[in-house]
Amino acid sequence: MDDDDEWCLPVASAVSQPPVASAVSQPPSLPRGNSAAALESPCEKDCLTQEEFCRLKLKWEGKLFIDPSQTSLGTWLSGRMQNGRFLVFCSVCARLKDSKDGSSRSTAWATGFQPTVRSFHLTHVQRHSSTCKVHKQAVKDYLKALGLQSEGPEDESCFLNREQFHAAVQKTWDGCRKGHSFRSLADDDVGSKSRAGRLVEVMGCACLAEEQEFLRDSDVLALYQDVRAGMLCIRYSAVSLDSQLCRHGVLGICHNAGTKSLDLVEAMDKVIGSFCTLDCDSGDMDHELRQHICEHAEFLQADGASDEQLTMRFAEQDLLTNVRLLDRDPTHAARRLLRNAWRADPYLESVLDQYITSPESMTALIQYSADLKHLFEVAVLSDDNAPFSVRNLGWAAHRFDSMTRPLSRFIVLFDSVWACGIDVWNKRKGTRPGERAHSFLSESSAESLLQLAMLADGSAETLDLVRFFDRETFDSAS
Repeated sequence: MDDDDEWCLPVASAVSQPPVASAVSQPPSLPRGNSAAALESPCEKDCLTQEEFCRLKLKWEGKLFIDPSQTSLGTWLSGRMQNGRFLVFCSVCARLKDSKDGSSRSTAWATGFQPTVRSFHLTHVQRHSSTCKVHKQAVKDYLKALGLQSEGPEDESCFLNREQFHAAVQKTWDGCRKGHSFRSLADDDVGSKSRAGRLVEVMGCACLAEEQEFLRDSDVLALYQDVRAGMLCIRYSAVSLDSQLCRHGVLGICHNAGTKSLDLVEAMDKVIGSFCTLDCDSGDMDHELRQHICEHAEFLQADGASDEQLTMRFAEQDLLTNVRLLDRDPTHAARRLLRNAWRADPYLESVLDQYITSPESMTALIQYSADLKHLFEVAVLSDDNAPFSVRNLGWAAHRFDSMTRPLSRFIVLFDSVWACGIDVWNKRKGTRPGERAHSFLSESSAESLLQLAMLADGSAETLDLVRFFDRETFDSAS
């Protein structure tokens, strides 16, 4: 790592004789003239204050020991006031005699610099002790002068020791499973955002290597493909007959896979090749693993769409030559029950249009009007019997499988919907929303509402069926 420290601004130029031990508390004065102007510190409001430094030093003291094996020596991080400025310096480097291998980093830490609040992080401070050769030599000379010797290994003062690394990996892993970003993972234990990203990359490579080894020893593979918005996702199930183990996972994702069947076959080939490549930078593919996957894939499953079914036919001929069974994904077919089943009976279709799907329905009135949405929210909050608080009924006309949510909310929060309709009729008389609310109040009947409640129960049962099919461990043969 480069010895230049870009995150700090030194306030003193290099001196011929660094301060000795007695001069740590009384550093040399700042240079005057053009040299001092060139090393001018940042704006005072952005600089680290003595109070903030004391708070951070107390927090970091256990991680910045001069010698981790001899904690009684304390920390090397120190600070002092000089010419009205608070400077941060390294007490060990300040004791170091002038040497030929001194660097700009050692000079800044020896004479003191004025960091900003935004740049003064533990990772930057630890970088001085973990990568600066001058600091490491200064520690050795300091211990030698005291008649002591470091009892820890040479790499004990690295950025992360074994325990810290395990803790950082565990914290990053837990954060990734919860969907946290690299910025939210960055802290004193993990490090900067870029370091959190590198930890995630390391864990991803480790997981990929483990998956590769399992698929290398597997005997039968099943591949499940799904295409949406030009993106291809392939999942897998692998079985090892010797160990009787079965594992499920994601083989890979291909963006901009295309819409034609031949394009999807090519994208499938890219996904398999990407899975067999551990180091994406070098691009070295494990051709034996790729051949093993292509030869042992015996089951293919895709959506019932014609392009995906044709893709499986082409893949069976050109890519996966030992496929024995082609299957249609039951999850997509079950989702269509939430749309096609309503059209089987004219009366049920009219009830659904009256309350939910029609642009003139009360559901659409609440969904697409910000003012009326607020009235509905107030009505829900005013209802003591409402089991939960929502802002709308959750209707989305472009998603046919979103029927369960508006039906369930309409039935469970019917008192709030009715109160909102009355409120709209009283406040919007003579307008289109007022007329639509009046039609809802006048045309509602006990029979139609009972049928709507039964439709809500049916949609909930259908959604359970969809979730049953959508399990990772679902067996199409069952």
